[in-house]
Amino acid sequence: MANKPNKQFIARTIYHHRQQTSRRVVLLVYSEGDAFELFDTRDDDNNYFAGDRKFILEKWRRLNQELIEDEFQRDELRGDSDFQQFI
Repeated sequence: MANKPNKQFIARTIYHHRQQTSRRVVLLVYSEGDAFELFDTRDDDNNYFAGDRKFILEKWRRLNQELIEDEFQRDELRGDSDFQQFI
């Protein structure tokens, strides 16, 4: 049986809305080999993006910036230092 690459945690941010504090958003990044995945819980359909590290890092930075502009406040940030550079 061939070994499957394990998903590896890369980064996570958790936000709440400044006025509607019950609104929460989580951005989560995993990698599996050279493939990266980004999950965004802002919408009911939980957006999913896949691509290489560069694509996901750019998308991650853009989504974090959009959340801040949409009056969300970050509660937590964890993960790879490259994914913390937008701060």
